[in-house]
Order: sequence, then C-alpha cells, then structure tokens
Amino acid sequence: MRLDKLSPKDKPYKIDGLPTLYGGKGAWVTALPMPLTSTFQHSLVALPHPGRGNAEFAEPGEVPVILENGDGTGDVPSSNMIAAARWLIDNDAEVEQAIIATIRSSLDELINIQKGIDGVTDEAVNETWKKHSCARESAFSTSRYQTW
Repeated sequence: MRLDKLSPKDKPYKIDGLPTLYGGKGAWVTALPMPLTSTFQHSLVALPHPGRGNAEFAEPGEVPVILENGDGTGDVPSSNMIAAARWLIDNDAEVEQAIIATIRSSLDELINIQKGIDGVTDEAVNETWKKHSCARESAFSTSRYQTW
C-alpha cells in the first residue's frame, strides 16, 4: 500500500487479519491483498470509471477498499465491515470468478455503452456510466455477493 497517497489526516487503525486501515470518523481506506481480483484494477485495459475506487494507494496484488459504517459515524469500523473485508480476502478466487461471470453476462450491454460514449465529452461519459452503474448496483446488491 502506498502510504504517500493517503491523507496525512488519516489515522492508522490495526485489526488482526487485515492490513492497517487509515481514516476515522466512520470511514477507513485500505488495500486488501487480493492478487486475483487486483488484476482487474491494475489491468492496462481496465475501463475508466468514476466508481472504480482510488487505485493510487493500492499496489499490484492489492484491491483498494473503503470501509464505511452505515451511519457514517464511529471511531472503529463496524463488525460487519471487518467481516466483509476478511471475507473478500479469504474468497479472492470466488470474487474474481463473480466479476468475470458478470462481465461475460454483460458484454452486449458493455458494447452498447461503449458505442454510446464514443466521441462524446467526459461529462457525458460520466453520466452514461452513472446511469448504468446505478442499474447494475441495484441488481448486484440483491445477489449473494452483498459484501461488495
């Protein structure tokens, strides 16, 4: 994890079995060691997307995450956030396969999105992604991968 990319205001918080978390006031960032899943984050062909997270502090082999308590408050991450981070690390291969399956099932939609953004402004591209991301997020949150 590239600590030089984090805010100096972020305070370190250590939890057994997880990389050090940095933040406070209800939200923390870290980079989870997930070598399989991280290939999507650090791929040369990864799609630019405003919701992909802050890759600046994650190194190859790591996935950047933000742990945020549901109400946005608290001095420590909730037990659900900690459990979710541990689950992601322990299930790297399953997470990678879920992403691949989602991409494969969405190829036609992704092609249509790309056709719709060729040659338009960055603002229009961001709006197109937001529209499609919200629909995807809604569908994805009802799946068995709710820890995402």
